[in-house]
Amino acid sequence: MKLKVRTPEEADQLSIIDFQEAIGCRFVVVQFAQTHDPVMTDRLKRRFLAELLGQKPTEIQWQKTENGKPYLENSKVHFSITHSDAYWAFAYSEDDEIGIDLEAWSDRDRLSKVALRVFQPHENESWSSLPSTEDQIRRMLTLWTRKEAYIKAKGSLLFREISQFDATQDSDAVKLWSQSEDGSFVMSCARLKS
Repeated sequence: MKLKVRTPEEADQLSIIDFQEAIGCRFVVVQFAQTHDPVMTDRLKRRFLAELLGQKPTEIQWQKTENGKPYLENSKVHFSITHSDAYWAFAYSEDDEIGIDLEAWSDRDRLSKVALRVFQPHENESWSSLPSTEDQIRRMLTLWTRKEAYIKAKGSLLFREISQFDATQDSDAVKLWSQSEDGSFVMSCARLKS
């Protein structure tokens, strides 16, 4: 489910009660009228974190690791954000490190070039053997967003580990979840098990 936002006033109506849950991550997907709006998404991020922490949005400050992963000092709340085209997503967990990634639908040829470079052989087989182009795109985007969500949860550099991580299944270290929304985007969450 995605929430459509066209104005700052509509954004102000969103709350963490609008979030969905999967694998211990709570998340929301927002669709803007055109492309994602950095000013509005910063405002939403501050408001959601303020709501979670019982603070005012103006009091919210986060840090970033050397690899760019955002975090809150002295807090149990872990959060992750992502955007692609007109979509923006925010996820949080009060238990474990998490990552979220969302990718807007794109053409098969561009995706397959990336997939053949960074996916493991069995991952490439899992999409290339599918009969329809739509199913192939959905599978490639699912694998890619799972890999990127995992990298975000770990706070690693993207290409250092992306080809080594098997995105086809959960492991002892990570729980994965993905959703495809009506041919417009694929989103995945990764939760590191503590």
